[in-house]
Amino acid sequence: MSIPALSVYQSTALTWLRVSAMGLIVSCHLLQAYDNRWAWVLNVGVQIFLAMSGYLYGHKHIQSWPEWFFSRLKKLYVPYFIFLFVALSALAISAPGSVQIKQIAIYILDLQGILGGVNGLNHLWFMTAIGLCYLITPVLQRMRDKHCRLLWLILITAAIVEYAFARVHLYYFSWCFLYAFGYGYAVISEKFRRIIDVTLLLLVAGFILLELRWEVILEYGSWQNRFFHDMSGLVLLFGGIRVLQGLKLNRVPSVVLRLDKLSYPVYIVHHIFILGPFSLAFLTSHKSLNVIIMLTLSMAVAILLGKTSQIVTKRFPNLP
Repeated sequence: MSIPALSVYQSTALTWLRVSAMGLIVSCHLLQAYDNRWAWVLNVGVQIFLAMSGYLYGHKHIQSWPEWFFSRLKKLYVPYFIFLFVALSALAISAPGSVQIKQIAIYILDLQGILGGVNGLNHLWFMTAIGLCYLITPVLQRMRDKHCRLLWLILITAAIVEYAFARVHLYYFSWCFLYAFGYGYAVISEKFRRIIDVTLLLLVAGFILLELRWEVILEYGSWQNRFFHDMSGLVLLFGGIRVLQGLKLNRVPSVVLRLDKLSYPVYIVHHIFILGPFSLAFLTSHKSLNVIIMLTLSMAVAILLGKTSQIVTKRFPNLP
């Protein structure tokens, strides 16, 4: 099967969308720090990221899976463990007894999304989710190359069962579904993309009109909440690609490219300065000043983490 190549306009659109998704995540946590319920409406950034990752790999053919896995894990876990070491050390020093051996093991095994963890670092559950998404990528590529429609049907049926019938919180399957949906969207024809775009838009619009209310938005563990955010994330991603691609943007400002490069380090570090024991949300009596301080500090530490990760990676090129 021929692999659809990303156009310049699609690549540019994805850069803008990646930065926008990071902005949504940070904004969500800022509003959450001030107990603003609109935080949970903006909480679609992770959904966009996961579907976007699948969409990107749907445009690639991976030949050496061991090499690909090692490169992905290195990119994910080098900055993750550097930040984890510094953050847990700072927590242990500032609040003796707050960090236990069990909690450190949870983070090393990357199970905080399942078993919980230290307050202020719980957002790092994302590492487990994206790691599992990478594990299913060989299956998705085989499905694509072999035109295996049955497996796609199984995937869609399983999602429908979770959202509409079982109504249980199958935590990591939902994230893998978003990744797989993005992957599948990348390889189908333009005709089917348009059908999916319209279907998703109708689903979200219908859900907003018939089901959505504050009780649903604020009940984070409900299937309705997950359905709304997952479908909204897909609509924003696919709609964003279509709109931005239609604008035929072929250049991205340098500041946006810089933010795009820092999106992952920013995701790792920002939470600890906004929520949790090191929160600066109430550092002064001026909320706007506090927000500026948190954003500036998050960006500065993200830059430092990115540079440190590069040094470690270059110093130990064979690091698994």
